Amino acid sequence: RDQDLGDTNSWQIREDAMMRNFIFFRSLYPEGKFFGQLGSEHIFQSECFTYSEMPVTRLANLMNGEDSPVAGQVCSLFYIYSNDKEDYFHYDAIDQTRDRFYSLNGEDSPFKEKNYLMTQQSVRNNKGGTCDYFQKLVVLEDIGECEKYAP
Repeated sequence: RDQDLGDTNSWQIREDAMMRNFIFFRSLYPEGKFFGQLGSEHIFQSECFTYSEMPVTRLANLMNGEDSPVAGQVCSLFYIYSNDKEDYFHYDAIDQTRDRFYSLNGEDSPFKEKNYLMTQQSVRNNKGGTCDYFQKLVVLEDIGECEKYAP
């Protein structure tokens, strides 16, 4: 976890650097479609407070910004693990008894209008829906921890 990254500036420097890298690679492949597998701290498309009380504009939010060449084209997949409980997510709101994929942004989806999955503590005053943060949800049941890399 990146809980001890320091001040807001450290978090934002990291997000901005990833955005610059994306812009560079997109300039090489302007017609390309891209997929990035990133941790949840990078995929939220609206301001929220998870591990940090610091306001950070995350990568997916930057990518959807009005100055971005891919604004409006970003789809965030949020991965959760049934045996890893984060403070900012309502785990009891979904079935975690087996691996699942949920598309939250389908036609007439209630997740577009109301937040069912992010805790009030994490979203604060945002009155939007779950899809303001992510549009797809992957539930992986009973995943074991991986070994930490130690060079």
